Amino acid sequence: MQTIIEDKIANILGFEFSAILIVQPGDEILYRFYGDHHYKAQGEIIKFSRNIGITGLCIGSKETIVNNDGKDNKAYRGDVDNVLAIDMNNSIV
Repeated sequence: MQTIIEDKIANILGFEFSAILIVQPGDEILYRFYGDHHYKAQGEIIKFSRNIGITGLCIGSKETIVNNDGKDNKAYRGDVDNVLAIDMNNSIV
């Protein structure tokens, strides 16, 4: 089901890929649920602190942040800001 939702979101937004990150209000944890993805185990749950990386900045400010600096941005954390592990050539690594 998760893969279907992520595929539909990507399609609606005109993206090649999408990922769902979940934060429960008042919780300090950011959750990433992996479902049918060929590059992760079925049903794996990854937990991050909700205040790390550019993703954490977005959650804290409740605003979209455009990062034109990529990995050179000091706030960037690949483990939370690039949960799909997309490399510079837009392929899954």
